[in-house]
Amino acid sequence: NYLKHSIGSWRGKPFILESWQREGIIMPLFSWVLPNGCRRFRQASLWMPKKNGKSALASGLSLYFLTSDGEGRPNILAAGVDRKQASVVYDEAVQMKLSSPELNSRLRDMASSKTLLYEAVAGSFKAISGEVNSNEGYNASAIICDEIHAWTNRKLWDVLLYAGISRKQPMTISLSTAGFNIY
Repeated sequence: NYLKHSIGSWRGKPFILESWQREGIIMPLFSWVLPNGCRRFRQASLWMPKKNGKSALASGLSLYFLTSDGEGRPNILAAGVDRKQASVVYDEAVQMKLSSPELNSRLRDMASSKTLLYEAVAGSFKAISGEVNSNEGYNASAIICDEIHAWTNRKLWDVLLYAGISRKQPMTISLSTAGFNIY
């Protein structure tokens, strides 16, 4: 009801999950809960060929984590090899926000810092650089690691993986197009 595509022939059309997305990704991640009500799974690794909507799906999930996950003062991070890569998921989330009157009225885009603010709950969604030292100290409720196959080492991954350790049910999602181009 809230999200719309923003690119190409899909622009302006509702973001409706394909059955493989709903049944293979969303339902396992969010439907299985522990007796205490928390998610069973805290990590997901989504490897799929290019142009299968992984960035759009991650953008939608980021907006869900920011607005609807029930986490106190949510802090969502999009990370990549560099800030430009991290901005792919962030920029799509901004476009989804702009196409939804409900989200647009609730979220504020701080474009200069690549941050979406949800002030009603003191929450934020931010695209961060790939520099390890500048990314210490986050208390993340959800992290999207884009194009993980291109990361040159695991230093940033290790820093981010533990950024949600004090959260009740943090989520870390890694995305990849499954490798290098052989052409």
